[in-house]
Amino acid sequence: MRVYAELENSIYPKSAQDDFTMLRQREIVLGESARCGYMRNWNRRITESHMKILETTNLKKYYGEGAVQVKALDGIDLSIEEGEFTAVVGTSGSGKSTLLHMLGGLDYATSGTVKVSGKKIFELNENDLTIFRRRQIGFIFQSYNLVPILSVYENIVLPMELDGRRVDKAFLDQITGTLGLEKKLDNLPGQLSGGQQQRVAIARALVTKPAIILADEPTGNLDSRTTQEVLGLLKLTGERFHQTIVMITHNEALSQLCDRVIRMEDGRIVHDYRRDDIPVRKALSGEVGV
Repeated sequence: MRVYAELENSIYPKSAQDDFTMLRQREIVLGESARCGYMRNWNRRITESHMKILETTNLKKYYGEGAVQVKALDGIDLSIEEGEFTAVVGTSGSGKSTLLHMLGGLDYATSGTVKVSGKKIFELNENDLTIFRRRQIGFIFQSYNLVPILSVYENIVLPMELDGRRVDKAFLDQITGTLGLEKKLDNLPGQLSGGQQQRVAIARALVTKPAIILADEPTGNLDSRTTQEVLGLLKLTGERFHQTIVMITHNEALSQLCDRVIRMEDGRIVHDYRRDDIPVRKALSGEVGV
């Protein structure tokens, strides 16, 4: 168990009329926009009730006091719906990485709450939080965090082994097949390229069927071609396995491939939009011809 604990630490570091008028206007716009091919998911989001997988309320993380106090997070209110692929972007020091650490329970907030699948994670003791993270949150790090002495297969199933759970072989085969790892399962991480190692990290994050996957600059160590490949696979697996993903990145081009983009500055969210919101806004303002 001591060995398992050490391995785990290496993977998881510490009005009524007005309302009717607006609804009717939206209905007309949505119908016309759909006819023009702009409305990939908007109708579904309005007509269906989506489950909030992740939610934060007035989340704050402060360091120091007085004149030297740093507000890494300064009142973050955020909700992520099931199946969303969200990018959090911002310059260095904007608070995006701190936010990811809070969302994943890797650090404690100064105040505020984080709920994952309805569970307030800061109310859990350390042991229960570790178990909750292992079962409900998948992590993908820039540096892969693979265990060098374990094979690809052993690295992928490690979270299941740590949890004493049986591996779903059929699901594992689906994952490795999708990521093109089926012929690499016996290899050690050192025998793989950077892109292949990150595929292993994606597989490891998926295998436990977590509520959400948090990816911290997952392509930061990769060249441009491999970056596109890995991001494409991350998006594909998210869609194929209906996985909710939050990705931290400084790369503006990569963020545009996500369903939703959240921009942070000075510890606050300054912009939040979904890709398929844009045609609707243009239609409402008369910019989209129908």
